[in-house]
Amino acid sequence: MADKPFAKYNAADMIPDTMTFGLSYNTQISTSPLNGSIKTVQLPGGRWSARLSYNNLSEDETNTLLAWLGSLQGMAGRFTMYDFSHPATKNGVSTRNIASVAAAGGLNIISFDASPAGELEIGDMFTINLDSPYGGEKELKIVVDKTDSNTYTVEPEFRRETTDYPGLSISTGTNALCRMMLTSDDQAEKAVQSKIYLGSITIECAEQFYNE
Repeated sequence: MADKPFAKYNAADMIPDTMTFGLSYNTQISTSPLNGSIKTVQLPGGRWSARLSYNNLSEDETNTLLAWLGSLQGMAGRFTMYDFSHPATKNGVSTRNIASVAAAGGLNIISFDASPAGELEIGDMFTINLDSPYGGEKELKIVVDKTDSNTYTVEPEFRRETTDYPGLSISTGTNALCRMMLTSDDQAEKAVQSKIYLGSITIECAEQFYNE
């Protein structure tokens, strides 16, 4: 099934009333039965997750969102979305070109070419576009530290060999897309206030990698 765009109403993305959007990491914890010491092992697989809540939807809005959820066929479907609460970078940067990436010592360092210019800030989100030759893959990152206007520490970790990234571009704002899937098969349902017919729908989803 091809990736679907996010649900739209009157040609615009259906922005939720409330949402959570953040990273979920993959860490194993074991506790010694002898002395109670705790050992943690960080495993690959950090990914984005979101919870979107819609309230007081009109009948048309409710049906539109419900139909979109139905088209996903539960967890079988894939769709793209951006963080609706963070649609733009702080300085209005729309794109940069990657010069190099480095993953060493627990840090994920990305360096950009000097042109096109544009300075990211801590907390900014962007997508690395691996459209070609990687079949449309996109990696959503968040800036967690800054060395200078061209060099940043980002999360989550890079998924490919560091030699795959130089020359690729990034996208920000509404083009900072993340590939998501529903976290359960039973989300194509609504709650309706029967006397006034206003609908409520909640969506829970998590990032799905392109090689999964």
